[in-house]
Amino acid sequence: MTELAALVEFAEGYGVRCTEPRVLRDRANLLVHLHPAPVVARLPGLVRALRRDTERRLSVDLELAGFLHERGIPVVAPSTELPPGPHRIGGRSCTFWTFHQLVGGTPGPGEMRTGIAAMHAALSGYEGDLTGLGPLADLRLGLERLDWSDQERVIIDTKIERFARLLAELPAQPLHGDAHSGNALVTTQGLVWTDFEDSWRGPVEWDHAVAALGAVPVGPPQRGAAVDQCSALRALHGAMWQQVLRPGTETAARARARLLV
Repeated sequence: MTELAALVEFAEGYGVRCTEPRVLRDRANLLVHLHPAPVVARLPGLVRALRRDTERRLSVDLELAGFLHERGIPVVAPSTELPPGPHRIGGRSCTFWTFHQLVGGTPGPGEMRTGIAAMHAALSGYEGDLTGLGPLADLRLGLERLDWSDQERVIIDTKIERFARLLAELPAQPLHGDAHSGNALVTTQGLVWTDFEDSWRGPVEWDHAVAALGAVPVGPPQRGAAVDQCSALRALHGAMWQQVLRPGTETAARARARLLV
């Protein structure tokens, strides 16, 4: 049985009828719309190369999205058509989400800033365990799993520990973790946020740095040393992920050079 067929069969066991599974994205994660049902299945893809705790990340994603949805923050909410998970289907963990129809375009900078501020205000009341998550965890696992010379390992490890010291000095709270324009969907119901699996406890400046470095850059409400430090950490984090998402490409080669400067 193919993976898509296994998804359809699992959903049908809960009365969710799918006649045409549609792959929406297949890269870091696999997203499948169980059309015509208003349900999207999400399964870890390439993210597994840098994360050994994918099931925990899926649980965090569901919990935070549900937490924010209950507080009126516009997010892609866990599905109510069937238990949202995580489930084990076809050899991979899977979660189920409410489908939103995209209308195209990108969110405006003001709308993005307002949305991030509202999420931060709501997330400040979240008391769940986010220990061991965040960009430093990804960087350390990338250092462990990917191929580096001894000298390269020393260079990267030194950078990681420097950022660990800097972060320890900044106020921390639960964050979205990956608040760029690609995770702010423009839908028929307006802007909705998605993808909380990168959430962690860190400085709010991290989310602003991520937004500023996204495909549609959104500058922070105000600059400062903390934003600059988070921007440098995000650049390092992104360079590590390029080794996984685009191996063997010129993009990955340039990113590798940035890791070692």
